[in-house]
Amino acid sequence: MSGEATRVADELEIRNLLAELAWLADHAPIDDLTGYLACFTDDAEWEMPGDTRRGHAQLQSGAEDRRRSGTMGPGSGVMHFLGCTHVAFSSDTEAHAKSYMQAYRDTSGEPKLMIMGEYRDTFRKTDAGWKLAKRVVQFGS
Repeated sequence: MSGEATRVADELEIRNLLAELAWLADHAPIDDLTGYLACFTDDAEWEMPGDTRRGHAQLQSGAEDRRRSGTMGPGSGVMHFLGCTHVAFSSDTEAHAKSYMQAYRDTSGEPKLMIMGEYRDTFRKTDAGWKLAKRVVQFGS
């Protein structure tokens, strides 16, 4: 594959990973977060106001906490949407993306905007493909 074709394939893989993460945030059950965690590098970081998590164990704990509280996950009536995603490569093995994010509550009735903000993501290419290595969440503008 040419360099340009490889770059296009890599970007598509990253965009699909972003979509899979949003889907799994809404649908992965508390007792099976394997697919969700597989989207991240082993040493991944997740930073948001008031909370920073590092590594799969802490990421899993955060996902479990959100499901237990009914904030997100199956049965919560929450759906995530990403838009205006821009992907840029800093090397053949590292990429960055910025996306607008919205999450809606009560999606089975009259959806209400719950949160919106930005994801600032860093991706690393691994032997298993592109993985999310760091996510910084900023709410509002």
